Amino acid sequence: MLMFCKHLLIIAFALMAFTAKAETKTVNVETAGTLSTLIKGNDLNVTDLTLTGNINKADIAFIRQSMKVETLDLKDANIVAYSETVGETTIEYPANEFPANVFQKKENDDAIIPLKKIVFPTSMTSVGSYAFNSSSQSQLETVDFSNCYNLETIKDYAFEFCNKITEIDLSGHANLKSIGEYGFGQTGAKTINLEGCSALESIGERAFYQSYECTALNLKGCTALKTIGNRAFLNLSKNSAKTESYNLVLDFSPCTSLETIQESGCQSAKAVAFIFPASVKQLQKNAFNLCTNAQYSRYFCKLPELGSSALKSLYKKKCYVLSGNKADYENAGFTDVEEFDATGIKSIVSSSANGKAYSITGLPYNGTGIRIIGGKKYIK
Repeated sequence: MLMFCKHLLIIAFALMAFTAKAETKTVNVETAGTLSTLIKGNDLNVTDLTLTGNINKADIAFIRQSMKVETLDLKDANIVAYSETVGETTIEYPANEFPANVFQKKENDDAIIPLKKIVFPTSMTSVGSYAFNSSSQSQLETVDFSNCYNLETIKDYAFEFCNKITEIDLSGHANLKSIGEYGFGQTGAKTINLEGCSALESIGERAFYQSYECTALNLKGCTALKTIGNRAFLNLSKNSAKTESYNLVLDFSPCTSLETIQESGCQSAKAVAFIFPASVKQLQKNAFNLCTNAQYSRYFCKLPELGSSALKSLYKKKCYVLSGNKADYENAGFTDVEEFDATGIKSIVSSSANGKAYSITGLPYNGTGIRIIGGKKYIK
């Protein structure tokens, strides 16, 4: 009996090993568009697929339509240009762009898309419009941009409704110039990290709207950012703000080129404080209206041009302004205004909880000087 059990165990382990092997596959595609000829039989059931070589939209569409892939590693793959004709229309898919619409799940689409994780190619420069947009529940949890050193653009609606994504990490992508409209709207992101995106000029309309679970937004080093679009951060942290440890500060001070936050750009964002750089010139209608969790705001800028109700919810909160600007802010409606002298300020610490200091330009700072922690000055 004992011997029989041992044999059963050996067979079970062998089957497990075989199954694990069958579910993982690496394929080198020498000629773009030929993946369907390289994947046959049981290989259609692999859940962990790595592709190298040259691929195009047809190959990725084949994965979506005919396979059960949960983890897709494209790090060492090159996306080749592709065109297709639909009716009388020719659609072009550029080289080095993850194809538009390819994993889109439209309303009333009953197909199951099991993809949970994707590692993007090193050579990729953009993610196409609606690439992963999902009008019904998406399974996508992880989007890995860590190898995309040449990434320039996240196009419109690329990841909208991917509500299982918990982290958006684009840090260190010094070539990223724009995040399109609705690009990451309604994801489940708890952290949004744009640190070091030094070429980023615009965050589009509703780019991160209704990121209800967000607890951290990092804009350090975004020195080229000029515009935050209409409703870009609408309802940021709506759910996470209910937790006891919540202390999100929307610190725009590293964004030293930021001029405009468009209509409702941060409306209903549940941050405990807001910090604005000297460059801000215009806060449009409702830009920070209904930000009811705010405890204070700080302005390194003169009073910006204010649209209707742009700062309405902040008027009765503590307001720190540059010396010489108190009267302007009081005339605008602020009731608790305190001036501060920016001379000698070496760094800003947005929250005493993180314990880290950054210079006003967004770079890490470990030296001595005047700091601001929780709205108050400290000397180190």
